[in-house]
Amino acid sequence: MWDGDETIIHDFQDCLKAHAVLSSDGLHGCLLDSSFESCIDWKEEDARLIWERARTLVDDFRNFNSSHVTMNPRPPMSHIWVKRLIDVIKINVDATIHDTVVGIEIIARDSDGFVLDGHVVYLDYKMDVQGAEAEALREGIVWARDNNAARAIFKTKNTGLVNRLKFR
Repeated sequence: MWDGDETIIHDFQDCLKAHAVLSSDGLHGCLLDSSFESCIDWKEEDARLIWERARTLVDDFRNFNSSHVTMNPRPPMSHIWVKRLIDVIKINVDATIHDTVVGIEIIARDSDGFVLDGHVVYLDYKMDVQGAEAEALREGIVWARDNNAARAIFKTKNTGLVNRLKFR
């Protein structure tokens, strides 16, 4: 018998039919084997058990990782500070094709990132992507020549054009 306040769980523990139903319905008698104060306490007990199992698994995983050498260790990387280029103009060129119109954009910046010039050229004849990007680069070179740029870095996102110029 129970010597404190009696709850519905205590009634179920004493009733043979309720005991049979609760122990066969997937609960495996967890409500009946422990003394819980309210009906939801068994859920809290289950959550606590799951939390402890997860915590044990994480601890085991952490211990395993710290005691074994990695299969693919990362090579040490050297971090080198690269001095910023002074008196260099960075010219970004890009091309866009829409139907039969080609748009070429040129943006020139100084070594501090200040925009020196920017303009767009529209061409009314059909061109493929490689040709449009090459024309954009040509326009950037013309801009650098016309503005007496002694040192220039050209930027484009077209890797095909970069690779063609790089391996010449």
